[in-house]
Amino acid sequence: MNQLTEQKLKEILDDNLSGSRDLLVKLNSFFYENFNQIDDFPALLLRLKKRFYTFHTIISYLTEIEEIYLMQGGDKAYEYVRKFFSAETEVYDKIFANFEKSIGRVKNIITISNSRTVFEILTRLHRKNKKLTVTVCESRPQNEGRILAEALLDLGTQVNLITDAAMPEYIEKADIALSGADAILKNGNIVNKTGTKLFAIACKYYKTPFYVLADKSKAKNSNTFHRKEENPREVWDFSHPKLKIENYYFEIVEKKLITQIIWD
Repeated sequence: MNQLTEQKLKEILDDNLSGSRDLLVKLNSFFYENFNQIDDFPALLLRLKKRFYTFHTIISYLTEIEEIYLMQGGDKAYEYVRKFFSAETEVYDKIFANFEKSIGRVKNIITISNSRTVFEILTRLHRKNKKLTVTVCESRPQNEGRILAEALLDLGTQVNLITDAAMPEYIEKADIALSGADAILKNGNIVNKTGTKLFAIACKYYKTPFYVLADKSKAKNSNTFHRKEENPREVWDFSHPKLKIENYYFEIVEKKLITQIIWD
């Protein structure tokens, strides 16, 4: 790959703010725009699998495209990339249709972190209800909730951005709570951004329905979850011999805390 293409790839590899679905869209766009610039496609796929090994939906995508490339060749792999965009829209339309069947009309929603799937469903909901209000938890330490808040503001949605510590008060007032998922485990538990478990517990306490929005690519055929420790300086850029700073991006949220998982 030339230097410009490598730089575009590096931006995706270094992205710690986007959710798994957003990262997947960015990867697919990278393949779509730079397919002919990639010298060793299998080697690149291996590199991507090592970087995104905790993102089940990305691993599924990379495995699928690898099989097509090896069995049918580069042209078929590129066709798969090209068709991804229309398939993506269809997935969100199906999730939204199921969302409407399960939930109906709501005015006040709370969510956490930055989920592409949640954003797409809220976009469709906003088209039908201009009075919709969405409360977004900022999601420390990277504050990616701000990204979702900005995207919703661009739609014209009324947004409340709150600290994670303030979530109970707003959960009590919300009609429903939503989150995405980075993986759905075989036992029905989900893996999502750290803070989601506290979010779900507060929903249970206040009897606010908590719905998880996900496409079927998030489903795993196992209960394994590899917890990865991230840079502690993202939490606090400070050191002391008696201080240990822990920073994990993802955690398990038990099935018993979830009202329903809404699929495509």
